[in-house]
Amino acid sequence: SLYIVDMHRGIIQQGTWTPPGSYLRKKIDSLGIGQHTGHGRIYRVVYDGYKKSAKPNMLNEPTSKLVTYLDHPNGWWRDNAQKEIITRGDKSVVPALKAIVTGATKAGSLGKIHALWTMEGLEALDKEAIFTALKDQDPQVRKSAVWVSEEFLKKNDAQMIDRVSELKDDANYDVRVQVLLSLSQSKADKSKAVVSEIISKNPDNEMIVATKASLERNERVKTYGARLSGLSAVDRNWILMGAATFKSLCATCHGPDGKGLAVTGDAMPAPPLFGSKRLTFADKVTPVRIVMHGLTGPVDGKSYSSVMPAMSANTDEWVSSVVSYIRYEFGERPRGGGRPVTPIVKPEEVQKIRADNAGRTAAWTMAELGK
Repeated sequence: SLYIVDMHRGIIQQGTWTPPGSYLRKKIDSLGIGQHTGHGRIYRVVYDGYKKSAKPNMLNEPTSKLVTYLDHPNGWWRDNAQKEIITRGDKSVVPALKAIVTGATKAGSLGKIHALWTMEGLEALDKEAIFTALKDQDPQVRKSAVWVSEEFLKKNDAQMIDRVSELKDDANYDVRVQVLLSLSQSKADKSKAVVSEIISKNPDNEMIVATKASLERNERVKTYGARLSGLSAVDRNWILMGAATFKSLCATCHGPDGKGLAVTGDAMPAPPLFGSKRLTFADKVTPVRIVMHGLTGPVDGKSYSSVMPAMSANTDEWVSSVVSYIRYEFGERPRGGGRPVTPIVKPEEVQKIRADNAGRTAAWTMAELGK
């Protein structure tokens, strides 16, 4: 049905903002619109020949009756029957649910799918029901069977892996995509082999290619975290190499979190890096100069007990990884739209900056850097 609400009310506003004496209340009262309440209509638009169905009474009906609603033509009835059965946790209906899935009780494809997921919600799935559903004529039932089989696939159940793998060349792409997704939950060698086979056999299928990319992205997030996983493999390696160097060398003065280390009172051996104006993503030159030739004198009007030593004896790759990590971890990220700016400083960029400053032996000062 389609419902159309025709509401006629003088004022729609939270009472908090319209108390007696308020500016809004005075305006409301002066116009008299606060008197118009409780008016309007709700229209229900139905098709010709529509017959009113029975009013649901699920909360007061036995669970066995709710099972029959899993095959109801109205989706609201199916969804709420499934939800209520699972909420009750009544496993006495598991045989009836299994009968629907296996075909012992006649039901449509939607009824079978709801029965499968209801069994899953009751933690009452068994292999026989899944094996039967995997061979169903309806691809959506087969897809659902593959999906619920993940409970067994995650345990590397060999029998379930074999049965699900039989659908790797299913005529329906939805089923193949689900096989790819579900077998990815298993660490078994056969599961990995089937996943690779599906991907290699479907290089031009947009859904399978997109699913592969999504799985790889999720794996990167699990391994590296949300931020680092967004970088390419090459850039990510630069960041990780730089992180190792920073933690073993630079953190002794700048602190592991880049916020500096207090020696006595507020005194610090080196300035904090976190949020430094020298680490804006748009400026790659300044941090490379400082790392290569060192820094001396006050920073942002404050003096420090240590002097930043020159690191120019290290390779361009070494400087690149350290500066890239510092910019990535502590730098000021660009805001708003526009072209994305990367924290990575490539070795060839370091090489150019080195060449532009060839012959320099003294440490930089803030005045020289114009910062």
